[in-house]
Amino acid sequence: MDSLGVQEMKINNMRPFIINAIIAISVVFFCLLSLEIYLRLSPFGLSFTPGGYVSHPLLRYTLRPGFTGKTYGHAFKINSLGFRDYEFKPVKEKGTFRILCIGDSVTFGIGLDLEDTFPKQLERILRSSYPQDKIEVINCGVPSYNTLYEYLFLREIGLKYSPDLAIIGYVYNDSVYHYPITTARYSLFNKAKDSLRRLYLYDFILSRIYKVIYALEGLTSKDPSARAQDLRYAYSDKYFGWQKNKEAFKLLSGLSGDSGIPIVYVIFPKFESMEKGYPYLFLHRTVRDTLKGEPYVLDLLPYFEGRITKDLWVSESDSHPNKEADAIAAKTISDYLSSKNLIRIRR
Repeated sequence: MDSLGVQEMKINNMRPFIINAIIAISVVFFCLLSLEIYLRLSPFGLSFTPGGYVSHPLLRYTLRPGFTGKTYGHAFKINSLGFRDYEFKPVKEKGTFRILCIGDSVTFGIGLDLEDTFPKQLERILRSSYPQDKIEVINCGVPSYNTLYEYLFLREIGLKYSPDLAIIGYVYNDSVYHYPITTARYSLFNKAKDSLRRLYLYDFILSRIYKVIYALEGLTSKDPSARAQDLRYAYSDKYFGWQKNKEAFKLLSGLSGDSGIPIVYVIFPKFESMEKGYPYLFLHRTVRDTLKGEPYVLDLLPYFEGRITKDLWVSESDSHPNKEADAIAAKTISDYLSSKNLIRIRR
């Protein structure tokens, strides 16, 4: 048999494999496409519409400017500057007192309309208390940020908008450290990930992976006391994340001193067992002790203790604070700012 015949035989032998491979790839693609369509049409509300993040070389990611989406059925829009807030002038007008509320999903307002988030409720209270003055409270919350990224956000982005005051919202998982694969070295990876972030399927798979991780760490136990016990390690000096958290507090303190901008640390409780036997007291003590040298630290726990826990939740299955809980936070923060004489209008 000549070489041409041998080559033709090889092609004939490979033809079934190629056909089967094409069929298999087509079936997998069709299944994935069907699942993507199902997730997009699913009646189950998402905490955050996929596609709202864009990679950042220092901050892992920021909110995507101009993005519109929903959080548990509540519409949200990211303004042109990358904040979940209304459009505002980057250059602060004379006589304006500008407050930046920096934090994670609690500050962002998962499951809430913009006006029901604690930054905007705080803005309304302050404007009512100081009717002759122009006060802006800007929502700078980005889901899953921790204290280190909040410091970097204030340093790299927040200071550009000439704030007169910064509020750092602290929550129980802020000591969790995320390794940022977002340097220039990974630019192609970041571009691919930004594209994948727009897919509901990617978000679905990622959420299931995190659920497995949390289960392995014991953070999904039905017993709050058991979850609290597992969380203790995250606030021990042995844990790298808590070391970075304490480092971030020091960096924020230095940034405040250098810029002359006061920083108010607001510690939110973990909304579990608020009626009695709250198991996370150690967390509040540890954070307060670490911030002992800071002039402005507000622990919100006393203002929520004794309340019915699920009356504070955004939904039956999500313990993010709801509109009423954020109203309590906003009123308490407003009273604190006034008591410390932190609203100082420069005319």
